[in-house]
Amino acid sequence: MNEQLTDTELVDLFVEAQVTRQGAADVCDALLMTIRNRMVEKGATQLVHPTHMVTLPIGKPSYDVGVLAQLLERDDVPAALIDKAFIPTHMEPVQARWDGRGLNEISKLGGAAAEIIKDGTYRAPSMPSIKIK
Repeated sequence: MNEQLTDTELVDLFVEAQVTRQGAADVCDALLMTIRNRMVEKGATQLVHPTHMVTLPIGKPSYDVGVLAQLLERDDVPAALIDKAFIPTHMEPVQARWDGRGLNEISKLGGAAAEIIKDGTYRAPSMPSIKIK
């Protein structure tokens, strides 16, 4: 079949296939995002499907720098623990951030510090995983 096509026809077929594949990829991405959003709205980590396992993994923890900044002002949190947990802005464009391992150490103190960390930590769901059962 391909031997009978001209070079132009072959290139045209290739371009058409690429456009179709990209269009299909865009549709798949949109559908996957819709599935994710529905699962988030329902608070679901799994969906029931007869032939596929659909799961929504929870992402790694992220930290609200503004909320956790309260830890820097607390007298009941040792400076050594703050030094392990807080990485200040040290060069552009690196922003100040919090290290989860250090925050875990501070959380062990309990009380207001642990509550601040709880309030300043969130986990955003990643994209759903869809696999054949």
